Amino acid sequence: FFGAKPAGTSGPLGHGSTRVTTLMLNAIKDFNAGGNIKPYVGVGVGAARVDSNASSLYKSGGLQSNGFDDSDTNFAYNALVGVGFKLSERLTADLGYTYTGVDDLKYKGVDGRYNGSYNDHAVTFGLRWQFAAPPPPAPPPPPPPPSRLTVKQEAWVDVRQADGKSIFMGLVKPAAPLELKGTAPYALTIGNASAVTLEYEGTEVDLKPSTSMPNNIAKVKLQ
Repeated sequence: FFGAKPAGTSGPLGHGSTRVTTLMLNAIKDFNAGGNIKPYVGVGVGAARVDSNASSLYKSGGLQSNGFDDSDTNFAYNALVGVGFKLSERLTADLGYTYTGVDDLKYKGVDGRYNGSYNDHAVTFGLRWQFAAPPPPAPPPPPPPPSRLTVKQEAWVDVRQADGKSIFMGLVKPAAPLELKGTAPYALTIGNASAVTLEYEGTEVDLKPSTSMPNNIAKVKLQ
């Protein structure tokens, strides 16, 4: 109430209330999605209906001499920040803060028109339940195919792994392919190389460029 009080009124004695109904669309960004503590921020836009009444002067009998009892609907916006605490795979405790604003509200009053705005600061605590169970973790990738050395005729082979340690030295026979079990890269020395077919990680390796003649010995490195 500002200015001179009208004759025949009582007051000023402030009285009023506000009720707000919002419809918002929020975009929320979660952080540390795989952890037990998940901060988040968000913004939103929508609409709000603000029902308000306010008065400070009264006529005899308690009738309003000023103020308004009206509603207005306008554009609304909000900002959110908070943190979620994982309690189980589907249950999260949520502590958050939300600011909501509505500008340029207009009300028809007893003694004229009123302009206003609505601002709300809310701290909330609640529980979030995920109705759909989280997807199971992706299965591990299949192991690579074994690295194999096959021969058409008997061949002498020396296989050394990354640290230079020999993991096989001896004859390989046609009916018994040799699987390379160790740490790559491998250094192979192969006798009777022209009779050998070498497969590494599912791909055949051409030994001709690595074979010295006439002793028919191949020296090859496999990564």
